[in-house]
Amino acid sequence: MRSSLHPDPEGIGGWLILPMLGFLTTPFMAAYNLIAVYFPMFSDGTWVELTVKGKEAYHHLWGPVLIYEMAGYVFFFFFAIVVNILFFMRNRALPNLAVALYLGNLAFVAIDQIYASRIPGVVLQDSPESANALIRAGIGTLIWMPYFLVSRRVKNTFVN
Repeated sequence: MRSSLHPDPEGIGGWLILPMLGFLTTPFMAAYNLIAVYFPMFSDGTWVELTVKGKEAYHHLWGPVLIYEMAGYVFFFFFAIVVNILFFMRNRALPNLAVALYLGNLAFVAIDQIYASRIPGVVLQDSPESANALIRAGIGTLIWMPYFLVSRRVKNTFVN
């Protein structure tokens, strides 16, 4: 037990600021990806080139992979909004939802990379961005999942 001179931390402060910034930016990043990357595919002919049999860039996995990615971004857009609302309400469900968000993102990125890597056009690009996304998701999960599960600040803040 701590003395009254050093009370347990509570409130939105300390290290909790960092995941808060991530929660706040997640819906914007998801919306950006949908608007700037995925939606234009339907009007610029990319969707047809990738998903219609007989086209030069066609591969049978393009359709499922792109739909999976779009669905994932839609899901994370709405899930992150819920997480943000509960975060600022200091709701007691937030720590578990934060853990679910981190684990869900890690699983989403890993599954996406497994299936996308089976498409020859993706393999030929050999972009370090994909590996970096998985590493970032893994490191974020390894750091913030335990924080939300054991931090005294988290336990003292999310009580409503």
